[in-house]
Amino acid sequence: MVKEELANRPDNTAFTQQRLPAWQPMLSAGIVIPGFLVIGLAFIGIGVALFVTSQGIQVLELEYTGEQRTSPCYKCSDPTVKDCVCNLEFSITTLFKGPVFFYYGLSNYFQNYRKYGVSKDDQQLYGDLNNFKVGENTQLVYPSSLCYFPVFFQFLFFRSIKQNTCTKERKGMHFIFLFLPQSPSEYCAPYQYDSNKKPIVPCGSIANSMFNDTFKLYHLVNGTKKVVPFDGKGIAWWTDYNIKYRNPSVSPLKNAFNDTVKPLFWPKAAYELDPNDPANNGFINQDFLVWIRTAALPDFRKLYRRITEGDYAEGLPAGNYVLEIGYNYPVLSFDGTKKVVFSNVSWMGGKNEFLGIAYLVIGSLCIVMSIVMLIVYAKFKFPDEE
Repeated sequence: MVKEELANRPDNTAFTQQRLPAWQPMLSAGIVIPGFLVIGLAFIGIGVALFVTSQGIQVLELEYTGEQRTSPCYKCSDPTVKDCVCNLEFSITTLFKGPVFFYYGLSNYFQNYRKYGVSKDDQQLYGDLNNFKVGENTQLVYPSSLCYFPVFFQFLFFRSIKQNTCTKERKGMHFIFLFLPQSPSEYCAPYQYDSNKKPIVPCGSIANSMFNDTFKLYHLVNGTKKVVPFDGKGIAWWTDYNIKYRNPSVSPLKNAFNDTVKPLFWPKAAYELDPNDPANNGFINQDFLVWIRTAALPDFRKLYRRITEGDYAEGLPAGNYVLEIGYNYPVLSFDGTKKVVFSNVSWMGGKNEFLGIAYLVIGSLCIVMSIVMLIVYAKFKFPDEE
């Protein structure tokens, strides 16, 4: 028993025994009061810069849920109406400086719900063909010495295994033999298989509920419609496109989806998402990547396109515009709303007045506190204190 306790005792080093040298400032009035004053002035300066910059960012929001009878999309809000198109007319009075970012927004949509957020198969989305199959098992062999690693490292090795891997019996073996199913993750249920038990690819609630409204923007010039070009390249996170998600290494890509079915609510398969750009299909489709990165709050917006080309590279000139909307995504069933947002950005990102106000409030509080502490110090300091 004593030997076991000694074996678990940390090494007699300065780090493990917490004997490293330390330093901390003496919190005297001569340090604290000027410190609060400097921090307050710095925060106010940053807050003014953030607030003024945010005020210069242009934002135009247009709601198109169609709940009101006066809405141009009212007829399309009926879920029984298919392939409905509505036109949203609007005007811009001054130059909307470019580059212009075009977003779609949803409200009362809880992508942060836990069961929804995990309803996908990461191995499948990484291009692992084993997760495109049904009912097959694969044998994995691990050295039993892994069971003597710290629990964290065991988790890294065995994270996809639901059973207790390192049992007492298995620790006595030279190797651990495990049989894992080759099929879509159980987290994808009920969108794991279709009614014929064929695997759904990509599976899960996130993929199945992918936003599918479409948009075309026209500029009205002398009574004629001029197309405003949308740029959909690079709208997803770089890490999602280059690291986290991959297509199967099969050519043509369509062959990788043999004996699988598309998500139930999708009009076409993953390898057909962008007929104009073969490189923008499958699991690295830009719109799919934007959607599958779930939002933290129930009211959110996601980037749809950028306006950076042609006559509109410098922005949207003043005038009349028509937004043609392919209305496909129902939201009234959960009391949600839909909108589109035109916005430009600055060095601080998008429009965010709260951030500047927060800096101003904290900076002001620091200055007020420094004044209060100075008054208290001047009134109650000890006579022998310098």
